[in-house]
Amino acid sequence: MRPDVRALLGDRIRERRAELDFTQEGFAHYTGLARTYYGRIKWGQQNVTLERLVWLAAHLETSVADLTRDLNADVRLAFVEAGHEVD
Repeated sequence: MRPDVRALLGDRIRERRAELDFTQEGFAHYTGLARTYYGRIKWGQQNVTLERLVWLAAHLETSVADLTRDLNADVRLAFVEAGHEVD
């Protein structure tokens, strides 16, 4: 099973939104995103372009670097936990 990078990123986005005390609906309204589109992002069901990621980071008052920090390590750990060998 392949680790879902979209889900890992969605977790980071959801965590940061919660830190800012936004509900899903409130954040969608604040950003002008459709609630269902944002929901697909936060659950890892939507690919996010680099442009959209930069835009989301700005609205989350953070950076792309913070949202993606250690993402490689998280993916690597998911591979190991799934029983795959990692070099």
